[in-house]
Amino acid sequence: MANLALTYYERAKYEDAKKLATEVLSKGANIFNETHPTRLSWLNNLAVCLHEQEEFESGLELGRRVIEMRKEVLGDDHPDTLISMANQAMAYNNQGERKKAEELMANVVSTSKLSCYNLALIHVGQGEWQVAQEIWASNLRSMMMVLGEKHPITVRCSSYLAFLNKMLNRNEEEMNLEAE
Repeated sequence: MANLALTYYERAKYEDAKKLATEVLSKGANIFNETHPTRLSWLNNLAVCLHEQEEFESGLELGRRVIEMRKEVLGDDHPDTLISMANQAMAYNNQGERKKAEELMANVVSTSKLSCYNLALIHVGQGEWQVAQEIWASNLRSMMMVLGEKHPITVRCSSYLAFLNKMLNRNEEEMNLEAE
C-alpha cells in the first residue's frame, strides 16, 4: 500500500496519495512503533504530500517532527534524515520562505554534497542563475562518481545545468546585442 501511495504521488494524484498514506500509517501503527524507520518514511511521504496539496502548516509541522525523530533515531548525517531536511527546505522555498530554505539546505549540503542540486534550485528561484550553475557544475562530477551517470539525481542535475548554461549564454548574447 505504501508503494501505491508513492505511485499516486509521483503521478500528481495527491489527494489519493494522502488518503492512502494516512491509511498505511493507521494500519502500520500496530506493526511499527512511532520511531521505526519504515514508519518515519511513511510520515515523511505524507508531509511531502501535504505540501503538494498546499496544506503547508500541517506539512511543515509533520516535516519538523520527522526530522527530529530521524535525527534522534538515525543520526544527523543519515541519508534519510538529510532527505527529510531537503524536503522541508523545498517546502519552505515553495512558500517563498527562501531564507529558511537556504539555511536548511546549506546545513544539508554541508553534510552531503548530493543535495547540492536542491540548494541550486533555491538560488534559481531567487534569480541567482550564476550561483546555481556554479553549484551544479562543481558537484556534477562527484554525483556521477558516487551515484552513477544514470541515477535520477545525476540526470536531473545534468539537465538543470544544461538548461542554465543555455539560459546564461542567451542572456550574455542579449547583453552583447544591447551593448552594440
